[in-house]
Amino acid sequence: MALTKLKKTASTDTEIAARNDKQGLLLSEFILCQNFVFRLRDVDCYWHAEQAEGPNITAVYLKGYSPHVVDPDGKLFRFLCEKLSPQRVNE
Repeated sequence: MALTKLKKTASTDTEIAARNDKQGLLLSEFILCQNFVFRLRDVDCYWHAEQAEGPNITAVYLKGYSPHVVDPDGKLFRFLCEKLSPQRVNE
């Protein structure tokens, strides 16, 4: 059976990987950022909101669910932009 291990990728981001001990195969790919665990492939859309009162948040839409993650410095939002590379359009 596979064991779950944490593999640090940066000081604020961690990749959680389930690995097969005998073959060293990656069986799943979860990301942990700002205490929020998710798969990049499940992200439908996301946005960041700076609020006058209360903490800044990043909303991430995942297959119909829309959790709002406390993201005061925008680390989660920047991480998603870096990994998903959205195209900018002129409005």
